[in-house]
Amino acid sequence: MVAYISNVLWVFTPGRHHIIVEIALFYAVSGISVALGTGFMGLLIKRFGMLTTYAFGANIVAAVLINYAMRQVFYISGITAMPGRPCAPATKI
Repeated sequence: MVAYISNVLWVFTPGRHHIIVEIALFYAVSGISVALGTGFMGLLIKRFGMLTTYAFGANIVAAVLINYAMRQVFYISGITAMPGRPCAPATKI
């Protein structure tokens, strides 16, 4: 829940959907990234014989990258629930 609250404060603007839907979308993205990262880790261990420590490190990197990419698509670009906040205020020239 801390991750959701921090993202509401600094990443996206809540309120387009009911809070339950927003939380469900938020954790769905996290769940998908964990599942894909874990699958990638298993592939590295079984198929390529990588040590579990290195494979777990690759799992973390993969989960972070997938999480970042999916949040960019789903939250910041506004394809689904939450339109993104601008990174910096617009300036007049």
